[in-house]
Amino acid sequence: MVSLPSAMSPDGAGRWAPDPNREKFRCGFRYSDTGWGPTLLMDTASSFFESDTFSQELGIRLCSASPGKAVMELEITDRHRNSHGTVHGGVIFSLADAAFAIASNGDGVPSVAINTSMTYMKAATTGVLIAEAEEFSTTPKLGSYIVQVFNGDREKIAVF
Repeated sequence: MVSLPSAMSPDGAGRWAPDPNREKFRCGFRYSDTGWGPTLLMDTASSFFESDTFSQELGIRLCSASPGKAVMELEITDRHRNSHGTVHGGVIFSLADAAFAIASNGDGVPSVAINTSMTYMKAATTGVLIAEAEEFSTTPKLGSYIVQVFNGDREKIAVF
């Protein structure tokens, strides 16, 4: 089992640190500091994700990973909103990109995107965003993936 870090919140200096008073949830499931889960995480995916400091800074969490698939989650906070009060498109794109990275690197072969685009379908303002990445085609040199981003009500927010 993989232990996941505690929920994060800003400390007095404006840095993000574990919040011991916050109830701990990951991807809709309560977890403990000693392990979690109905979902087992691949050790390689977890290790790979731990080195992605940008995604960690955004508050993105790894929910599950299997060959060619990944599910990531982001709890929306004020720091994710733009001047319209909706989640910034770059945050949604980063969530989708993180899910793509886990799905495409699960086999241990270093992989990066050569072309991406994002279609935004609905604005998000509160709750959680969930990115589900899945490989749909692969050749010896290229893999193709689709990443769908949903809100907590399973309404489609964007496709990557």
